[in-house]
Amino acid sequence: MDMVCDDWLEDVGKPKAEVVAKRVMERVAGVEIVPHFYRIEDKELDFYNDFSIIVLGLDSIEARRFIAGKVLIQMTLSICSGFI
Repeated sequence: MDMVCDDWLEDVGKPKAEVVAKRVMERVAGVEIVPHFYRIEDKELDFYNDFSIIVLGLDSIEARRFIAGKVLIQMTLSICSGFI
């Protein structure tokens, strides 16, 4: 139990994107995660095209709505273009 507490304490104050990426890569062989820590609203639609999977840990409702709209737009473009 002490080791779990020590690991948890080492993460206090760090961005959750970085902590989650590190922890998942420690536990899942072959997984590569690039954490991003900034306002997602500042990125253009093209930025999201490079990802196979997007995992979100968003605190604000505005950011959740923004990314949901981006994903919906991207899915619509993919379907209309015949990629899905």
